[in-house]
Amino acid sequence: MLPAGRISSRAYVVVWVADVPFAQGGEALALLAHAYGPQGVLRVITVSVARADLNGSRGLRVLSWREGP
Repeated sequence: MLPAGRISSRAYVVVWVADVPFAQGGEALALLAHAYGPQGVLRVITVSVARADLNGSRGLRVLSWREGP
């Protein structure tokens, strides 16, 4: 998204997104993120979110969150 040479980093993040049915009849998103860093460092996060109306404003509600190695 930025021109070549603008960022000098050996770390990066990859995110996969899936649209999944939600148990209460709505739609939810499942997110799987892998963050890679120098010297083989890896962090994994899996999150499920759904739309939520909070006091008249729209937002997201976290349904589940899990961190891996």
